[in-house]
Amino acid sequence: MMFAAIDAALRRGAARRGLLGWVGMLVLAGLTASAGIARAADTAPSVEVKGMKNPELRSYRSVSAGLDAFERRHALAPGAAALRFRLLAAPRGAAPGPEPLALRIVGEGEAWPLAVDEEGLVTIPRNQQAYDDDAELVSNRKRGQLIGLPEVRSAGLPQHVRRLGDLRLECEVLTAVLKVEMGFLARSAISALLKTTVWCGKPDFKLKFHALARLDAVSLVYQQRRVALEHGEWDYLLPISDPSWPDDALVELSFK
Repeated sequence: MMFAAIDAALRRGAARRGLLGWVGMLVLAGLTASAGIARAADTAPSVEVKGMKNPELRSYRSVSAGLDAFERRHALAPGAAALRFRLLAAPRGAAPGPEPLALRIVGEGEAWPLAVDEEGLVTIPRNQQAYDDDAELVSNRKRGQLIGLPEVRSAGLPQHVRRLGDLRLECEVLTAVLKVEMGFLARSAISALLKTTVWCGKPDFKLKFHALARLDAVSLVYQQRRVALEHGEWDYLLPISDPSWPDDALVELSFK
């Protein structure tokens, strides 16, 4: 019954914005599938969040909630100067497109272009008028051709190494965005399923993260402790809230 309630609430929210394929449905799929497995096998639940699809229809207010979360939980990643978003071609491994990626905020009769660098990274600024207008983020790609993800990186780390505190802060940003997008009913239903409103703080909460290249191996490392992590071709499953791993633990990615 709870899964049915979540499904109905997410579908109402998706239909309201014309986004039946948006990320909330992916959260639902990960929650229901993993929770079912957990019930059968007595294993910890995991959540698969594949990213913010359809950035041309992403609410500026939801992104603003992500900016708030970054500031509120910045202590998780004190070495990260700013929050950025990375736009990736979808499906993963697809060609980037024939023209440079462009993104803009579109409000009531006004648009604000955003600079997207050659790696697909963009900084989304505070804009009170865009917030008041309930503006949208609009790209020059067709629906479903992009995945947008928050990116938090502490200075001094190579591309193949991620800091756990940075990824924990990414989780806080992503869930803040999702909670605005999915609305009260779906948000309440998922919180009931997880038995907490602080999703990223649930001790057995696991989250899938995207990698920038095809993966060969992934390890979570701190001092003399090293654990191999489950991974797919483009993503890996991280015990984001395991208290036995400090924020300074590192995720080492080996690419094919």
